[in-house]
Amino acid sequence: MKSSEKSGSETSRIFKSSFYAFYKNPVILLPQIFVAAAIMLAILIPIATLFATGIFSLTDAGPVFNQPSASKAILVISFSVLVLIASILAAIFVGLIFTTGLLGMAKDVAQGKKTSLRAMMAYGKKFWLKYLAVNVMINIIILIPFILIMPLFLLASYFLGEGSVIPFIVWTISIIAIVLFSLLFSLAPSYLFIENMGAINAVKKSFYVAKRNYKKLLLLALSF
Repeated sequence: MKSSEKSGSETSRIFKSSFYAFYKNPVILLPQIFVAAAIMLAILIPIATLFATGIFSLTDAGPVFNQPSASKAILVISFSVLVLIASILAAIFVGLIFTTGLLGMAKDVAQGKKTSLRAMMAYGKKFWLKYLAVNVMINIIILIPFILIMPLFLLASYFLGEGSVIPFIVWTISIIAIVLFSLLFSLAPSYLFIENMGAINAVKKSFYVAKRNYKKLLLLALSF
């Protein structure tokens, strides 16, 4: 009981500190706005490209697919696909810069320093590649149990039939277990900044620290 109360009070203290830090440093909100804007542009630019190339025309009933020549259609669609890929890659890169910049700004705030957009760009340029490496490693690690569980789900579906609820229960429990497992690596991005670690060492330290403080970490995650 005391342990639960202590974890609750620590979570409350973290929330209070976070809100106070945000109040004192509202500029920390800007990277999140920039990321949202990058995602919106990545969606809107390919759509605008399709309309600009004339492959769609607007009528009272809405967008209608035109009937251009086969060669023109292939050219326009190929160009639109390239624009889509370029937009997604650009959005990912911009998102990495701003997200790592945000984490760097958060570190400055946690250390009692004033932060700025200049600091965001400096952290983004320095850490974006490490942050990408950490996320790729974490996703690969999480994918392993998912791949191992998939045959179990398929076997349950095959032998019990599509109407059985057992495969759904197995799948749901598996997803929850994988999400809980992923918490062990959730601290890795922070260690990139706090201790200026490499990607592999950050993932290792996150695993060991999160394992020792799993209840507190879980409670904090559930609070969000």
